[in-house]
Amino acid sequence: MSNSNVHHSIRKQPSLALILASLIAVLSLLALACDGGDGGDASGTPTGSPDATGTDAPSSSPDPNASELEILATAALVGVDGKVVYEYTTEDLGAHLNGTWTTFRLGDDRREDWQNNSLGFEALTQAAIFDGTYVVCSGITLRVSCQEGLEIDVTSVFALFTVISDTLEAIAGGVPDAIITELPDETIAETDATCFQIESQDRVLPGPAGSEEIKICFTDDAALLLLDRLITFSPDDTARVTALATEVDGVSPDDFDLLSE
Repeated sequence: MSNSNVHHSIRKQPSLALILASLIAVLSLLALACDGGDGGDASGTPTGSPDATGTDAPSSSPDPNASELEILATAALVGVDGKVVYEYTTEDLGAHLNGTWTTFRLGDDRREDWQNNSLGFEALTQAAIFDGTYVVCSGITLRVSCQEGLEIDVTSVFALFTVISDTLEAIAGGVPDAIITELPDETIAETDATCFQIESQDRVLPGPAGSEEIKICFTDDAALLLLDRLITFSPDDTARVTALATEVDGVSPDDFDLLSE
C-alpha cells in the first residue's frame, strides 16, 4: 500500500473521542476558510448540515444533450476507480487551510485521507467503507489508531470535501448563463487532462451574491485532476477552493482494509 510506513494501532472497543476531537478541529478550520459571510462554506451549504456528507452521487446519466463537461462531472461524482492525491487549499478573508487529500475508489469501496498540520503537528485522519464495514483512523502520521465505526463517523470525514462534490454536482446539472470555454489539454500529475474554464456572473451554488471563475480538469475516464474555484463577492472579498492532483495511481482491495494494516 502507498502508506505502508504508517503504523496502525488497532483497538477493538475504543472511544471515538480522539477521532471526533481532531475532526471537529479540522471542520472548524474548514468553516473559517470557506465562510462566504452566511455561516456556510463556499458552496453555500452550511458546514455540518445533514446534507453535507459528500456521499450522494447522481444515479443516472446526464441528459442526452449534455455537454462534454457535464458528462465528465457526472461521471466524476458517480466515482472513478483509482487513487488520486490532491493538494487541497481553501482561502477566505485571511483564513487558510492547506493539506493533502487522498481519495481511493474501487467499485463500492471508498476511502478518503486528510493530512495537515493545522493543529501544530502532522495530523492524519482516514475513513473507509470496505465490504460494508465503516472504519475511521486518526492520529499523527507515524502512529494512527483505527477502529470500526458507524456510517456517520465515516461520512463526517467525507464531509470535509463537500465543497468539491457540491461544485461537481452543480456543473453536472448545467450552470445557467455561464461562459464555458474548453481549454488546451494539459498534463497534471503526469496524466493527460481535459480542462474547462467556467465564468459566471452569478453564484454557481446558493450563497451570498458574487461572481465565479472555475477551472476544472479531468482524466479521460473522468477522474478529477483539478478544481480551482474563485468566488468574488467584491473587489476586496474573495474565497477560493483548490484541489490539485499530484499523484494518480491504481488501487487494490488492500488499500481499503485499514484494520489489517
